[in-house]
Amino acid sequence: MRIARRVLLIAGVVAVVLAITVLGYAKSDQTHVSRSGSPAADGVNVALEVIAIEPELREVTALATIYPTGIYLDDEHGSFATDLQISSRVLKDAEVFEIDEGEPVGGSYEITIPVTGNAQIYPLDHYDYSYSDAQVPGGTMPAPVLSVDEVLKDGSFRRVPVGVAADEPGGIVGWSQDLRLASDGRIFKIGLTMQRSAAVVTAVAVVIVLVLAMAALSLLVAWSVATGRRPVEATMASWFAAMLFALIPIQHNLPGAPQAGSTWLDFCVFLWVEVALLVGLGVFIISWFRFRSPPDYSDLKRSLEHTEAPPN
Repeated sequence: MRIARRVLLIAGVVAVVLAITVLGYAKSDQTHVSRSGSPAADGVNVALEVIAIEPELREVTALATIYPTGIYLDDEHGSFATDLQISSRVLKDAEVFEIDEGEPVGGSYEITIPVTGNAQIYPLDHYDYSYSDAQVPGGTMPAPVLSVDEVLKDGSFRRVPVGVAADEPGGIVGWSQDLRLASDGRIFKIGLTMQRSAAVVTAVAVVIVLVLAMAALSLLVAWSVATGRRPVEATMASWFAAMLFALIPIQHNLPGAPQAGSTWLDFCVFLWVEVALLVGLGVFIISWFRFRSPPDYSDLKRSLEHTEAPPN
């Protein structure tokens, strides 16, 4: 009965972890969107969607789509009625995109957004793009992303009113986003927070438990052999070697992990698991030398002498 209860308990724990992982994965690309600022009736409206993140570079790539309205839209042809210039406001050297009169509406423009965060604490890392302001609820407010200017015939520029489009942005698998879209009428702004989804955190936790179990089993087998509680089986050396070679692919294939050697897991978990596996293998080989007798070839020698003896 006790064994059956333990089996049921283990199965229940595994089922709960599996359910959490699956549900977390199903919701891993969800984006919570809030808007402040209404669409522009005579200007351009901006829809923004995050399509990629580089944690080590602390950069986010976003697609901005511009929808003209009023005098800036050619309704008959579904195109822009004037020349426009989109200027990124997030980098020191601002990116500039040109929209020519007559260009069809619906094109997107990639904008690189710097974020703050620390990839070394994967999978608990999170990244932000916003301004700090203690006077607003939450302590942060959206930061500038882009502005739009009309290019006049004489080459001068006139600022175009900017609003927030009603498009619903998608998400990135493995990440949860909190995206705040805002506009003051002249500049389009966002507040962005990204963190690993519950599915990723759960999957990494399961992998860590498994690799720690590998190290514990390795040391247990080595200790049992070294103390004479179990016989030395030379074929077990291949088991140790298999675990050693399996550890590196596991380390490199954690979901969304930064480059190997750049996170706390590499130094606090995988390095010491590798050491434990090597120690276990070393103790096993030493025990093999200690407890296994040299091979006895006397019967083979007598057989060879008998076959090589000259006939009488």
